[in-house]
Amino acid sequence: MLATITLAADHDWVGVWIGSTLGMVAADALAIMVGAIAGKHLPERVIQLVAAALFLVFGAYMLFDGIFPAVAGPVVAASAIGVIIVFAAVLRVLPERLRPAVMRTDVVAATRD
Repeated sequence: MLATITLAADHDWVGVWIGSTLGMVAADALAIMVGAIAGKHLPERVIQLVAAALFLVFGAYMLFDGIFPAVAGPVVAASAIGVIIVFAAVLRVLPERLRPAVMRTDVVAATRD
């Protein structure tokens, strides 16, 4: 959005508006196609877990990059992935009653019946 505003300030705003709109439509169309294909070939649970993991990894990366700006990108990325793996391991080791609802086997079994 900020890039679009900057471009519109320096160039013809109509051209920038049309270009940014077409770019968003193309990006959304690609995301819809990939989602439709992935939805046909992968279980919904796998898609949910991968999306959640990517969200957490990108969030941790942005957090670490903001806190430690002098550290190289690959080190920050490895640290973010490591923190997410440790967090996931801690959740798996928790007793059943302390786990989030989506990780409880009794809730999953009850919803299947």
